[in-house]
Amino acid sequence: FRKAKFPERVRIGICWQVDRDEDTRCFLLDLKEYSDRIRSVFLHHSDARGPCFARALIQRDLFQGEDFYLQLDSHYRMAEEWDEELIAQLAQCPSDKPVLTTYPSSYTLPDDYSPGGPD
Repeated sequence: FRKAKFPERVRIGICWQVDRDEDTRCFLLDLKEYSDRIRSVFLHHSDARGPCFARALIQRDLFQGEDFYLQLDSHYRMAEEWDEELIAQLAQCPSDKPVLTTYPSSYTLPDDYSPGGPD
C-alpha cells in the first residue's frame, strides 16, 4: 500500500500458511488503516499443499472481479508507484487480455530490519 501511487485502489488477498500461535512474528505490522482492502484465508502450515494450491485458493475465495490481478510471493518488494507502472506497461500490450510476467530477483531482508520499517 505504502508504495502504490493510488493505494486506495489496491486490494490484497493473502493465503497464510502458518501456525497462528508459533508464527506471531508474521503479524507484527499494524495494517488497520488498510483492513477494508485486505482479504485473507488461513491454513495451518501442516495442511498447506504448496504455492499452487495457495494461489488457487486466493483466486477461488478472495478474487472479486477486480479489473487487474497481480500475483506474487510474500518475499517480493515493490517499487515506488508500482501500480501506475504496471498499468502503463499493460497499456502498451497489443492484446485485449495482456499478461505481464517476470521472475523477480532475489531479496534478503537486512540484518537490522524491524517489521514496519523501510526494507
